[in-house]
This record gives sequence, structure tokens and C-alpha cells, in this order.
Amino acid sequence: MISMPSPKAENPTLEYSPSSRAKCRICKKNIEKGAIRLGTPYVFRKDGEEIFSFRWHHLDCSMGKDPQSIVKALKFSKSLRKEDRLRIQEELEDRGLIEGVSKPIKIGKLSPNLNRINVVAKVTHIFPSRQDLLLSFRRIQPIYLKDDTGEVKLVLDESLSKNTNISPGDTLEISNVKVLNPYDNVVELFADEKTIIKAL
Repeated sequence: MISMPSPKAENPTLEYSPSSRAKCRICKKNIEKGAIRLGTPYVFRKDGEEIFSFRWHHLDCSMGKDPQSIVKALKFSKSLRKEDRLRIQEELEDRGLIEGVSKPIKIGKLSPNLNRINVVAKVTHIFPSRQDLLLSFRRIQPIYLKDDTGEVKLVLDESLSKNTNISPGDTLEISNVKVLNPYDNVVELFADEKTIIKAL
């Protein structure tokens, strides 16, 4: 532990665990020696002094719960081997969290932590356009998409619904779509003027 005059300047870190003593703050299990772990900084007071330390997490646990800290840590962590750094970077690209050659994400892997993503899926249902309270009374059209991992609602902005010819059974490639989390543990997609929809 280090005494820090300005703890707010500290960043999350990625490193290889030097032992198996630390427990993951998410799953509560020990982090194996040599495994990549994420450390998020915190400060506590002892004898009137501010003490700087880290809370440790499994990398996989953090991908689901706190991926933005991994994005930030990747910029500042210098100790990772090149192949591990590239693997983490590719995972973040696939989740739409950093720019890169993004691959389509399976519906079963969607989470509220994602940003702009790409999806390939089949249209199952199309509903009439309506005004939506959660989107500040914007006029939208809901459709449902399905792949081999699950189903999700895609909300089309009015301008897109008017200019996009979609039918049930169509397979769509949807690029640069937003991820919404309108209520607990429910993920929806929102297509706006930046989204590109192409029938395959």
C-alpha cells in the first residue's frame, strides 16, 4: 500500500496475479496465481492518513460487470504480454466498447455495458409504430430479432422505420446500433440515424 497525496489521479490496472491470495470482489473466489486481474483504485483512511490500494477482480467477471474499467486500464497497463493485450483488445472490440474491426455480437451476449455494436439476426415480429415514453415520446417502431442464442427487441427511430423495408423472415445486418437498458436486466437495441441496416 502506498500513501497518495492525489488518489483521484490513479487509474485502474491490469496485471498478472502474483499469488492466489486475493479474492475477486465480484464472484468472491480466489484469483489464481498468474491469472490476469483488474485492479480498481480506492482510498481509505488509517490514523488520519489517506492510504491508496486496489480492489481486485477476475478479468472475465469484470468484462460482464465493469468493462469500462478494463478499457481504461488497457491504456495504462504496461506489464501485459503482447498476445494477452491483443486478446483483451479484441474482446473489447467485439463488445463494441472500443473502436476496431467489430464482429457481429450474438444476441445471447448482449448486456447494458455495451456501446455501439453490430448484430446479424432474423426478423421474427414487426409491430406498428407508436410513441414511446422511455424515449421521450419519440415515434418508434418495435421489431423483434432472433439468432441461435436468443431474441431481442430492436427499436427503430421513425425516420428509419419509414425508409427501411423490413419483413418477417428477413435476415438483417445491423451496424452501429445502440444498446438500451430501459429497466432491470432487460436489454433492447435502438437504431437511429447513425445505424445502418442491410438485408442479407
